[in-house]
Amino acid sequence: MKRMENAGFASPRVASRTGSLNPAGPPRASALFGNDARHRRRPAFWPLGMSTELDEKVGRLLRRAASRRSLVPYGAFHALFAGEVPLRERYEKLETAAAALCEPREADYASLLATDSGLPGPDFYTRLRRLHAERYYATLGADRHRMLRLAEKRQLASEERERVYAHYQRYAAEVACMNGV
Repeated sequence: MKRMENAGFASPRVASRTGSLNPAGPPRASALFGNDARHRRRPAFWPLGMSTELDEKVGRLLRRAASRRSLVPYGAFHALFAGEVPLRERYEKLETAAAALCEPREADYASLLATDSGLPGPDFYTRLRRLHAERYYATLGADRHRMLRLAEKRQLASEERERVYAHYQRYAAEVACMNGV
């Protein structure tokens, strides 16, 4: 580990992270915290229309699953994106597309994503706790700080998915009436 002498730092760990000792002063914050060009919100090569196209693809994927009363494997969801798209942006797209289909408090279309076990990922339970706190904590009961049991996770996911399927049926019926079918 490099020793810091006359560099204006109190900690030798900072110098070892930046890779150099700068007697002129501390390194830029981007070198310490990773706020450099790699972590931009949208990659420079990303065309502006691609964002809308991805939103539509994710929305179609969720609508198709709801119409068939089926689930979307996480692998199918991630296959919509190029490999360099960060997970944070992928899940932002998921929430945007789900919210465009229906108000998340009414029915959370993102609950249709499923792991190999058939359960949604942890992002679903975080959203559920945020949007439906009363339901979430009623399931937990008196011990509000424990983790959900497997049976409770299955029950909450099943209830939310049924709400999505019911919402889609109402939506499809309205569209059919408007089109005179």
